[in-house]
Amino acid sequence: DIRVITDNDGSTAAIEKKYEGYLKNEYPKIKIHYDNDEACKTLEPQLLKANSLATLNTVLNKAFPDDAALLKHMAANKTDCALKMFDSTTAWNPPEYIANAID
Repeated sequence: DIRVITDNDGSTAAIEKKYEGYLKNEYPKIKIHYDNDEACKTLEPQLLKANSLATLNTVLNKAFPDDAALLKHMAANKTDCALKMFDSTTAWNPPEYIANAID
């Protein structure tokens, strides 16, 4: 099976149109995974939605005062943040749509 994980980029309608055949199970071995929350357009806000500011501050070894500052940093430092998340000994949760794709 093939599992595709994608951002919704603020439009689930666009995702549903783009992957219509896959979502209608015309290709049963290919599954598309995304979150319906259009307010969380990309991975960074999805990670914050699945975790807390405090958890992500600990994982990233930072002390951001609010969500906006954290998200700005994560968007500007994608690779560094990803490496810190995978190297962290602090428990954190993947976004649900990613966890579903892995299961």
